[in-house]
Amino acid sequence: MTSRTIALGVALFAITMVAAVGCNGDDGNNGSGGAGGSGGKGGSSGSGASECLVLGELCHRVDDMDGPLHECHEVGHVGDPVACAAEFDECTTSCLEAAEPGVGGAGAGGAEGEPGPLKCMALGELCHPVDDVDGPLHECHELGHVADPAVCEAEFDNCVTMCIEAIEAAEGAGGTGGSGGAP
Repeated sequence: MTSRTIALGVALFAITMVAAVGCNGDDGNNGSGGAGGSGGKGGSSGSGASECLVLGELCHRVDDMDGPLHECHEVGHVGDPVACAAEFDECTTSCLEAAEPGVGGAGAGGAEGEPGPLKCMALGELCHPVDDVDGPLHECHELGHVADPAVCEAEFDNCVTMCIEAIEAAEGAGGTGGSGGAP
């Protein structure tokens, strides 16, 4: 066994332990800030925090428990905004594709066969289960389908916060299941 293999194993163990505490902590605080900076899932406020929330939730839905989708899920739950921002494109693409094969280039964010902006695609998928038909959650869900990159970027943090809060509320009421439980 090479020193690189040992170092990789130690690093993966450390990440797993941090993620296990983050995902399963009894205090309900699975990150260092979460939506709106008040605990909850994901990372701290600032650049990359919303990306952590998205990766934690979207990749939770398709977590393969020991492969790249699990790694993406864990990146979201560890809540390091810099890591989440760095991994957002690749992980979002992978998790969306796993959730709905063929979506990697279209689906939630674009016309058939055309790639949609990833933040739009993420909003479409993230907000879908909590769409309130004619309220702000519906508007966020629809942003994903309209796929206007400038609008998705401008509304991303706000929509992620609202949709994650709605998902958490639904989970607390025995709803959708999601990233609040065990990985």
